[in-house]
Amino acid sequence: MAGYCAYEPMKALHKLTPSDHLKHCFRYCFSHFTHHVREFHGEAEEKVCTCMMTLASSEELPAPVYDSVVSTILSGGKKAVDWFKDKEAADGWALAAIYHPKSKIPLYIWKAAPSTSNGNEQAHRNINRDGTKLSVVAALQFGQGVDYHQLESIDLLISHGISHRDQVQTYFTDPAMHCFKVVFAVQRQTIEKKDSELEKVYLQLSKLQEDSAKQSLGLKCALENGENSDKIEHAVKKLKAMETRYTEAYSTLPALQGQSSRRVQLPALIKPSQLVDPSVFRVQAPMQQPQSSSSSSSFPPNHYIYP
Repeated sequence: MAGYCAYEPMKALHKLTPSDHLKHCFRYCFSHFTHHVREFHGEAEEKVCTCMMTLASSEELPAPVYDSVVSTILSGGKKAVDWFKDKEAADGWALAAIYHPKSKIPLYIWKAAPSTSNGNEQAHRNINRDGTKLSVVAALQFGQGVDYHQLESIDLLISHGISHRDQVQTYFTDPAMHCFKVVFAVQRQTIEKKDSELEKVYLQLSKLQEDSAKQSLGLKCALENGENSDKIEHAVKKLKAMETRYTEAYSTLPALQGQSSRRVQLPALIKPSQLVDPSVFRVQAPMQQPQSSSSSSSFPPNHYIYP
């Protein structure tokens, strides 16, 4: 394999040992690591288990603190000593899989990547079932075969355009996707709120339109029958108020429609200028007998009442 290591430029790729490669790509699942540390409870002191958990860190411990942690673990009995020696074996690649300062994985990738393999195990149940109860080395060899299969699937996608189910890691897009989901959720809530407001305005306009038609019909009948002027004036004021409310509500429609999802059904609405028919106020007064000058007279023929 030609070339040099991207993170250790002085090392040629063909000279990297298997342990070196593992330090560049392997990381223990934090859930499984915690589960195995819990098995020491009852067999080792609590401070020993605490020191074991301290090693599962992405931050570098000060040298005196690290030496104190290691010393505490080694004083925890045979099982604790074997546990730490196992982590330091084979050039310490297992320790690098839990303690980032020993690893060659870039810190931003270490922090961005999932800390557990639970999601992968759920997404690939068949692979997880096949890889259970294996030693770490055997599990890595099995995982290598899975990786080769995935690489072949990617080559198939590139060469023939046939999509594969397992996608490559997209840790660099995860933060952006999270932000997109948050923004999308806020926008969806805002749009739903605007849809609700638009529905209320539609209902208000429909009711005003219906009430205005009834009021106009009643006023027309009152004018034709020559009823008293107080009753007619009250009806005119009420109709005028309806027209004002209708005009104000109608003027809010363009803004609400522009901010809505455009899925709210538009009712049959008329323009404010068409809400009240002017012919309602141009009626012929009924024929009446001549009255004395002291009596009140009805509206003259073809008289506009509407202000």
